[in-house]
Amino acid sequence: MVKKIVKKGFPQVFLLVFFLLPFACATPVFRAGTDKNSIPLFAKEQIGEIHTIAIPSFFNDQHAWREIAAETASSSTTITIIPSEETESAAKDLASVPPDERPEILTKIGTAVHADAVLNGLIITGQESNEIILQLISSGDGRILWWQATDFTYKGDRPSRQGQRILLNHMLSQLLVHTGKREKQLITTPARKKTDTQPKAEQEPKAESQKPDAQPKSEKKQKPSKKPGKGTRPQTAPDDISPM
Repeated sequence: MVKKIVKKGFPQVFLLVFFLLPFACATPVFRAGTDKNSIPLFAKEQIGEIHTIAIPSFFNDQHAWREIAAETASSSTTITIIPSEETESAAKDLASVPPDERPEILTKIGTAVHADAVLNGLIITGQESNEIILQLISSGDGRILWWQATDFTYKGDRPSRQGQRILLNHMLSQLLVHTGKREKQLITTPARKKTDTQPKAEQEPKAESQKPDAQPKSEKKQKPSKKPGKGTRPQTAPDDISPM
């Protein structure tokens, strides 16, 4: 009797494990939260003029976040990513720079490698969750043109590479859809007015034509004095002299 119960119970346990195994495997080991910045773009027109981006090492990056971000950004057809060798040679001792001083240093790095902008990455670790912050900094004036941040958690020693790729693709897609859409605007000085460039000799006749009635001082008639001077008599016509 006992043997029959064992034989009937074994298939039931096997089937239970068989059905629960997919749910156990489907449990995610990498979770990402929602975007923290609802308006990540600060200068849409200037972002459209970004054609080259440098991506130095991320702050506190222990799991190749920078490499995955470069791979994701390289898939865009509107921008060019500066080779990592050039960027790393210009970004010496960047790991020792604190987060609040990175934007100034990254601006200089972007200028050195002739990039329009630099992608700044920060990995902030916590006890319960972690945070990734991405910023696009202009190499010209050091302005933050775009930034986004997201919380994430993972199980095990490191996050799954596929989870990192999905998260970075989501975050960077908000930026890459606007980059490289415009030509760079050259700064030119405004043209001077035509009147300023004409010689004075050409302007003087125009001034004379505005006063046609003007006469030289020498041609003006002087009005006779109405009051005769003292001791003088008014002049009279001479008497007619008849001929002898």
